Amino acid sequence: MEEEYEMQRSWAQDEDKLTFIVLDRAQPDTPGTGSHGGGMAGDVNLFFTLDEEEGGRQAAEIEVMVAEQGSRGKGIAKEALRALMAYASRELGVKRFVAKIHEVNQPSRKLFEGLGFEEFKRAACFGEVHYQLLTDKAASWLTPLQEGLRIEKYEDK
Repeated sequence: MEEEYEMQRSWAQDEDKLTFIVLDRAQPDTPGTGSHGGGMAGDVNLFFTLDEEEGGRQAAEIEVMVAEQGSRGKGIAKEALRALMAYASRELGVKRFVAKIHEVNQPSRKLFEGLGFEEFKRAACFGEVHYQLLTDKAASWLTPLQEGLRIEKYEDK
């Protein structure tokens, strides 16, 4: 158990990773976590691991996972991606998002394409399709989200 907590602490302190927890309001609060208005359904992550040629700290790899079967197909992955992208572009200066998706994962490919991501590369050895989105190409929906973004300190009650 201590090993798991240590891993969670390392994630919280990792300057190259940002994680948002995805809640499903239709699910009861996750037991033992307090009242949050929904149960944990998955997460959305941002990784600052791209080299300077790929954009450095102004570019980040983004991914989303909705683990709870009953929470899929409701649009919460799209909502979580949009929220993380609004935060990362406004608060962290990210101008380019990259998504690496397994080529047979049609739901994820459709999700990212629906947000305006465009294929720019295939990594056949990994069976991946690489997509990117430049923030200026998403300004029509990203700018209003950035303007409406409210950041509050989380306090467990």
